[in-house]
Amino acid sequence: MAKLHLGTAKAPAPIQQKGVSVVMLLLALLFALMALAQLGSFEEYRTALQAYGLTSGNGSTTLALIIAAVEILSLPVLLRLSISPLMRSLSLASIVLVPLLWLLLTLVAAVNGGNLANPGYFGGFLVQPFTPIASFFWGALLVACAGIVYSLCTSEKRSKR
Repeated sequence: MAKLHLGTAKAPAPIQQKGVSVVMLLLALLFALMALAQLGSFEEYRTALQAYGLTSGNGSTTLALIIAAVEILSLPVLLRLSISPLMRSLSLASIVLVPLLWLLLTLVAAVNGGNLANPGYFGGFLVQPFTPIASFFWGALLVACAGIVYSLCTSEKRSKR
């Protein structure tokens, strides 16, 4: 009978560039604050997501939970925690998924006219009107996150040699 081996948790490879680790800590802070604010004001957050026009009722509740879960799931790698290889893969994917989800939502809002009183980035705690510039911010953040994931993957391959 075949054995399933997921590997053991090991310490992450050291980051060679100090700038990458600073950006990772800033992203971890941003994603943690977003998730805490969204979950702390869940009703306002859910209502803000309904305003995008993609979902309503239980669909917006599910979307809200998925986005908050992806933001939380990205934290272990950003905080350089020792985690299993499976969790590391999920966390690496989540680092790119967070800005991708928000970029897609801002593009939907821009296509629908962009009249959102609160885009819901920080739930109901930090209410700011939607601006199309947010799409550029999330696009730039997506590129930065993809660069971080690439840097982490290549540094791990180098450390195995």
